[in-house]
Amino acid sequence: MSEVAAAITARGLVKTFEDGLIRALAGVDLDVGAGEFVAVEGPSGCGKSTLLHLIAALDRPDAGTIRVNGRDLAAERDLARYRASEVGLVFQLDNLLPALTASENVQVPMLERRVSAKARTEEARRLLALVDLTGREHARPPKLSGGERQRVAIARALANDPPILLADEPTGRLNTEAGRMVLALLAELQRQRSLTVVMVTHDRDVAARANRVVRMVDGRVVGEAAKRVLATLLFTDIVGSTERARRVGDAAWRTLRDRHHEAVRQAVARHDGIEVDTAGDGFFMRFDSPAQAIEAARAARAAVGALDLALRVGIHTGECEVEPGGVAGMAVHIAARIQAAAAPGEILVSGTVRDLAIGSGLRFEDRGEHALKGVGGRWRLHALV
Repeated sequence: MSEVAAAITARGLVKTFEDGLIRALAGVDLDVGAGEFVAVEGPSGCGKSTLLHLIAALDRPDAGTIRVNGRDLAAERDLARYRASEVGLVFQLDNLLPALTASENVQVPMLERRVSAKARTEEARRLLALVDLTGREHARPPKLSGGERQRVAIARALANDPPILLADEPTGRLNTEAGRMVLALLAELQRQRSLTVVMVTHDRDVAARANRVVRMVDGRVVGEAAKRVLATLLFTDIVGSTERARRVGDAAWRTLRDRHHEAVRQAVARHDGIEVDTAGDGFFMRFDSPAQAIEAARAARAAVGALDLALRVGIHTGECEVEPGGVAGMAVHIAARIQAAAAPGEILVSGTVRDLAIGSGLRFEDRGEHALKGVGGRWRLHALV
């Protein structure tokens, strides 16, 4: 484990079924840091769901220990209270009560606490807004889509403000688009609320949305996948740089370009951006969230405006391999194309940026459909500033 405090520590976990004939876990060790998003990935029957159920105290191991935020689960006498306060659970099946409204389903875990009906209703409204379901509070599960039901389930899992969210194949029964939205929501909630998220899945593409991927086979942890992150990439370049250089001369242009780089660099640093590269008058940065990238883009445009320059900006979120001193992967390629499609003075963003900004207060506008080669789909979205 790194210097980050451990949220979950499992050692030597063994779990069998059918009087020992089926060995689901065969000595599993796992460390999850506080605030980390970890995916446990492996084929069906490898024991990943059993591991999640043990962490949730839905079952007990035959051998081994589990500590959650410093609490030894073997010593816990009131496991119902532990589940109500320490962990939120999201399953492949949403498990909503069909006779209850979305709001009432979210309120069910709150019944463990002494909270007034008015306070429960208000908290459910806030949580449903957080998962982008404002206006659907009174809809019952049969009237909701699969993706909407899973988002209600996520809101319900957050009802008692647990520090840990456990998700068992949360996209397993969703179509591609609904699954993408649920994964984007989990990633954004993890960042916004500093949640510790453990998600199990058989799908490597789904697992790649986590910050760290642990692989299981035949009841054992067999290693970790290569370090991949879902990163937001921001590109900028100066509008009309060739003409400006021709007018003022090379020496003056180099000085102005250096001042531009420094202005952008300072603006990015204030919003926790990581400078990746500069190429000519272009700038390439990485951020942990779309909200940070958009605020940095606004600040950079303002800073460069003081130099009588205008920026073209493109922002995309995608999967990248992070290596010492650099970022590589498809997101870089896509973000470069978005930047090239951006008009002078605008911030052009991809659909994943919008999806990951759910609940952030950012607003977006679709200004007509245009094909962007290499990006996928036909869209043109802008951050409203």
